[in-house]
Amino acid sequence: MKSFAILRTNVGLTTNMKIMVDSNYELSLDSIDSNSNLSSTRFKKVKFTKKNYYDELFSYFFKDFPSEMAYEIKYEDDNSTMIDTYDLQYDELYQYGARNIIDNKNYIEEYEYFAPLYINPTSLPKKFIIFRADGPGIDLLNKNNFKENTVSKFKTVKLFDLEKTSALGEWLEINFKNNSFFPDTPLEIDFRQLEFCRWNGIDYEKGGYITKSLYVDDILDEEKEIFELEKFIFDCWKNNKVIFPNIINFSFLFDDTPSTPDTVKKWSLNRYYGFYLDEMELVKTISPYITPFLKNDVVIQTGNILYSSSQEDPFIEGFATNRPFYIEYNGEYYQVERFAESTGVTLQQTQNNGFTSEEFAENYQTKYKILSDLDLTGKESEINKNYGIIDTDGSLIDYDSNDIIIEDFESSDVWIIEVNGIYHNLIKNSGLIKVNTDYSFIFTENYYKYKVSGNEYTVSFVVDFDNRPKKFSIYKLKFTDIKDFDDRIIDTEYSKFEYEKEMRLLLQMKQKCILRIIQQIQIQKN
Repeated sequence: MKSFAILRTNVGLTTNMKIMVDSNYELSLDSIDSNSNLSSTRFKKVKFTKKNYYDELFSYFFKDFPSEMAYEIKYEDDNSTMIDTYDLQYDELYQYGARNIIDNKNYIEEYEYFAPLYINPTSLPKKFIIFRADGPGIDLLNKNNFKENTVSKFKTVKLFDLEKTSALGEWLEINFKNNSFFPDTPLEIDFRQLEFCRWNGIDYEKGGYITKSLYVDDILDEEKEIFELEKFIFDCWKNNKVIFPNIINFSFLFDDTPSTPDTVKKWSLNRYYGFYLDEMELVKTISPYITPFLKNDVVIQTGNILYSSSQEDPFIEGFATNRPFYIEYNGEYYQVERFAESTGVTLQQTQNNGFTSEEFAENYQTKYKILSDLDLTGKESEINKNYGIIDTDGSLIDYDSNDIIIEDFESSDVWIIEVNGIYHNLIKNSGLIKVNTDYSFIFTENYYKYKVSGNEYTVSFVVDFDNRPKKFSIYKLKFTDIKDFDDRIIDTEYSKFEYEKEMRLLLQMKQKCILRIIQQIQIQKN
C-alpha cells in the first residue's frame, strides 16, 4: 500500500496536533481548535527542528494536558438545528483543503493548506503542490468536464519538496524511511481464544513507540453490532493513551497574489487545490541558448571528436578561447575543448646562409573534443536540438518558430515548466502547448524578461566560463491517491440488524443447497 492523502482527518486517533510547514520549510507544531483550551497560545507555533523525532513531539507538546481534551472531537450537538449561513452548516475543521489564516498572527503567510497524510514508510510522496484555479467554480462538475473546467485552469502557486534535499524531507527520512522503531501495523486483531490484540502507536504521556495489549475475547464472543465493535476498537486508542502512528496532520503555509502581467487583482474569487506527488518526472528541457553553429559536413568520430572534412575548424564562426563552446545532446550541454594531437615525426630541411640542415620534428593536428563520458560517436544528427522559448502568446516554440511538440502529452493531466525557479502550468489549447500563468514573457538574443503584477524582471542567459547554458525543465506529474474514510455512518435501528440480514441470506442459501441435494437424491432413487 502506498501513502495517500485523507479528505478528513480523525483527531480521535491522531490528537489535535498538526505539523505546520511554512514557505521557508521552517517546522512547527500547532493545535486544531476542537475546544477552547486548544486555542491557547501555548499550542501555537511551537517550533521544532528536522532532527526531532515525531514520536517525541507529542509528550512535549501536550505536557500535563489532559488526554481527553487532546483527543477531543468537536461536536456541538446541533444535528437538528436549522442554520441559515453556510459557514455554520458545514464544519471544515478537519477537512482537507485551503483556508485563510489571517487571524493567526503567529505566521506571516496568509493561507494554509491542511493536508492529512496516511503514511506508508516505504512509499512516501516526493512533493506537495498547490494550484490556483481562477473563478468561483460554480459550474456543475462531473468526470467528463472536470479536466476542461478545472484542471486546465490550474496555475502553480507553491511547490514543497518532501525529499531529503529539504528540511521537511530530511525529517521524513529520519522519522519514517530510516526508523526501525516505526510499527509495521497500527492494529493487530487476533481472533483466537486467549490471545492479545495490540494497539501500536505513540505513547501520549512519555513519547516513543509502544504497544498496548488487551484480551478482547468477551467482545468478540458477544454478538455485537458493527457500531459497538468499531467504537470499542476506536476508543481503545484514546483510553490507552496511544496515538495512531500512520496519520500526520500536515498544514502547508503559502501566499498568493492573483494578478495579470500588468496589475494585481484587488478582488478575485479563486479555488485552491493541493496534491501530494508520487513522482515529478523530468520529461525534457528547452533552452533559450543558441549553441554555436556547426558546418554541414561535421561528424562525431570515435573519442567524441568533432571533424569537418572541409576545414579543420568545425564551427562556422570559428572556435575562440575567450568563451566556452557547448554542444547539446539529449538536453545536456557539454563543453568542447581544442587540443593538438601528434601525428608523428618527419625529417625537415632548413636553409641558413646557404647551408642546408636537416632535423627531425614532431607534427601536430588541431582537434576538437566534446567533453562527455557518453559515447556520442555518429550522433551528429541528434545534437543541438534543444532550443526553445515562450512566445508573446504563451506558446512553446523552437528556433524556426515552429510549435514544440511533447510526445504523449495526453498521458498526464498536469504538466509544469520551471522558468528561473518559478513553476508554470502547461496546457494544450487548439493543439498548441501553452503556458497557463499570470506572467508574460519576452525573449531576446541574450536575455528574457518576465512580467507579473506590473513588475518586470530581466534574466540574462549569456554563457561564459561562470555561467552554463540555462534550461527550462518540463515535468509530468503523478499524483498520490486521495481517499476518504467512511465517517458518516449513522447508527439507526435498522442498521442494528445488518448481521442478522447477512445471516438470513446465508441460511437461505444453505436451505436452497440442501433442497437441491435432496432433489438429486430423490431423482437417483427413482
